[in-house]
Amino acid sequence: MPFSRRLVTVQRPAHLRGEDDALVRVRPLLDLVPGWQQYVDETDTDTLHEQLNLHARAGRPLGNEAFAEDLEARLGRILRPKKPGPQPKHRDASTPDMFSDQPRG
Repeated sequence: MPFSRRLVTVQRPAHLRGEDDALVRVRPLLDLVPGWQQYVDETDTDTLHEQLNLHARAGRPLGNEAFAEDLEARLGRILRPKKPGPQPKHRDASTPDMFSDQPRG
């Protein structure tokens, strides 16, 4: 059984009852998804499993921009993909620009 399905199987009874158990605190998720049974029934678990695997392999969070921004702020590191290619190098003010006719500093 794939991880995502095991996760749903473990959490489902507690969320359906609306009561915490030894593994799950239900309130945070029920605040986000009030109709837990409907959510589980409508969720395409194969697509969810693919998304979880893709983001786990890439080391990227699975969520919207606000979620990613919040995680980055909490962790103090960049989690979203950057622009591809070499990143621009930053020079300090005392380093001369060899293509400029005017001296720096």
